[in-house]
Parts: sequence; C-alpha cells; structure tokens
Amino acid sequence: MAFSELITPKYLAAAWQEANVNSDASQYLGSSLFGTKKQISLDLSWIKGEGNLPVSLAPAAFDAEVALRSRGSVSKIETEMPLFREGFQLTEKDRRDLHNAEALGDQYVRDVLKRIFDDANNLIRGALVVPERMIWQLLAPPDGKPKISIAGNGANYAYNYDPQEKWYGSNFVDVSSTPWSSASSSLPIDNVNAVVKEASLKGTRLRYAIMSQKTFNELMASEQTQKAVLSQNVTANIYMTENVTKSIMEELTGIRPIIYNGFYTDTEGGKAKNFYPDKVVTLIPDGLLGDRVFAVTPEEYDLGGNPMANVSVVETGIALTTEYTSTVPVRTSIIASMIVLPTYPRMNEVYEMKVDA
Repeated sequence: MAFSELITPKYLAAAWQEANVNSDASQYLGSSLFGTKKQISLDLSWIKGEGNLPVSLAPAAFDAEVALRSRGSVSKIETEMPLFREGFQLTEKDRRDLHNAEALGDQYVRDVLKRIFDDANNLIRGALVVPERMIWQLLAPPDGKPKISIAGNGANYAYNYDPQEKWYGSNFVDVSSTPWSSASSSLPIDNVNAVVKEASLKGTRLRYAIMSQKTFNELMASEQTQKAVLSQNVTANIYMTENVTKSIMEELTGIRPIIYNGFYTDTEGGKAKNFYPDKVVTLIPDGLLGDRVFAVTPEEYDLGGNPMANVSVVETGIALTTEYTSTVPVRTSIIASMIVLPTYPRMNEVYEMKVDA
C-alpha cells in the first residue's frame, strides 16, 4: 500500500479503537457523570430549574376554566459552542522512514506506523481532556462560581453558568472557618450533614462527595472522623484506612466519598494539573447531571459527504482529517477537531463546600 493509503482517518480511527481499551481517557470521572449527545447546530440550550420539590396542584371549581401553571423559576440557557482544532505534520523524513521500513519487512513498517498512530492518539486524548476540564470547572470551581474558561492559540473561550450568582448564593457553602486541614478543629461530618439537610429541604437527596486525595487525607486525619470511627468499634485499636473512612462517612451522613486524582497538561502554561482542585468538596445526587454535547465540526460537515474526503469521527464528536500535499515539500497533515460544551440542567441539585482558605 502507498503511504497515502496507510495514513488515513480510517486507519487512524481503527488504531484509536484498538489502543483505547482501558485507557485513562475512558476512565474520566466527569464523563461518567454526564451523558453524551451530538447535534448539528452550534447553538446550545438547556432548561435549568430551581429545585425538585413538587408544588401542590391548585384547587378548581367544576366547569371552570383551567388555570395554567407558570414555569416559575425555570430558566432557559442559550449559548454558542466553541471549536477546538490541532494537528501535526508528517515530513518528508517520515515518508522516507516508512519507505525504508517497507524494504526491511512488515515488522519495521509496523514500528513506524505505531509512532505515527501514537501521535494521532495523543491528539484524541488531548481532545477528550477538553470536556473533562469543562465539567470540573463547573462542578468544582475554587471560587464557587461555575464558569468555563479555556484559552490558547489566540482563542479565549469563557462561559458563565451562574451570571446572577444565584447558585453561588444558595449552593456554595464556606466552612473554611473550621478548615479540614486542622485536624483538631475541623468538623467534616457536621459540615456534610448540614449541606445534606439543606439540600433535602429543597427536594434534593445528595449521595456522593467528590474530593481530591489531599482533601480526603485531611478528612481521614480529622479528630471528629477518628472519634466517630472509634465510637463505632469495640476494639481498642482501629486502622484509619480509606475504606474505613468512607464507610463511617456513609453511615453517619448518607454520603459516600469519591476521590478523584485525574491529571492533565494544560494548554495555557504546559503544566500538569489536577482535574479536581484541593480545598473544595462537591456533593452530588445520583444520576447524570447534564450532557457533553458535541456539534458537527466543519471538517465533518463540509467533507463528510464527499467520498474522496478523508474524514473519520471517533468518540462521538472528534473528527480526524488528513490532508496530503503533492507539491514540494511533500507533506501529510493529520488534524483532530471538535466542538463541545456541557449542559448543566441539574446544577441546582449540586452543592460545593469550601473546606479550606
């Protein structure tokens, strides 16, 4: 097969499917909390309600006109979705390496192709980082203000999901006056129970508390947590393990802690960062909280119907495109593009605690 036939979106997509089994990207926690949808339009909208409590049906007289119920404090959010696109180029040297490998046998060809496919897979992994970053910017903002902000290559995307700061005023709870980092004065069990009670008054049953490893270690070291563990055991000594701590928290609060340690490298500074920050805890109910919504990319829209075009789509909305130039110098570009933004209709059922200053 010619070089141009080997390096196509079809083969790149197949290589991704093969390499993606049990990959880190497929295990992202945020993606498990949000569904996945795809649409043609760049416009994104969703309905956000203020709470879950049912409103009693109004009484009515026989033969009277029906009273129509208003939607109350339900709002419709609308915005336009952002585009993400990046690629790399196969040079004349890459082409020569493959040509030389062909003369040596299949094993050498596979080695060269693996390097190229790995580069393409890294583009896809980078694309999957984007919605995961977005989700945690909404679920765990360090300042309690859910907004998406991603910048790079001259583009700066910013989306404020709480412009009136209603969520900040009602669902963000600052308990840093008794910081979890202080084992002697922290009150994590009381803090969680207070939020659970507040949520229940609004019809929300919280189920999980998401936090970083550092914050969980502080929870485990808290004297209140350790006393609670000892009071539930008749033995003189008990080891404070993660499972013991999670069990006692669930028994006393109804909330199961989840530790999230995912990392990524940001585009803004090229530094390794946690998806989930320290010093905050996010409390969520059962079920999906929204959707990762992908839109059809320009490559898929403009080239997808062309049988001669080289476009394949992986992971619902990531378009892989190859562009071959026969002019001097001869090059092949491999491009990954994506349009994505999460909806967050259940944001009023999500609570966040600031547990340290």
